[in-house]
Amino acid sequence: MNLRDRREVGIVIFDSFRADRQRPGLYVLGVARELPAHETAEGIEIFSRRSVGHRGSEWTSADVSPPSRHRLYQATAEAHYVLDEHDIGSR
Repeated sequence: MNLRDRREVGIVIFDSFRADRQRPGLYVLGVARELPAHETAEGIEIFSRRSVGHRGSEWTSADVSPPSRHRLYQATAEAHYVLDEHDIGSR
């Protein structure tokens, strides 16, 4: 529901397996939109494959359509930057 009201998103990707605090990360700023039903097939396939690979259940279009609580969104990056060990170490 929040993305329907405010489309701006912040995304952070980092290596969570590193034990130290110096984890390089990719930071992305952008906007998101809810995918209409006719654009969800590829996203459901990708999400389902990942879910099954982690011993979860297979997903279908019913899982991301009303009355389900879940939806699929697509984010479009407007800006991005990398914070690496050099940036972290200089703090």
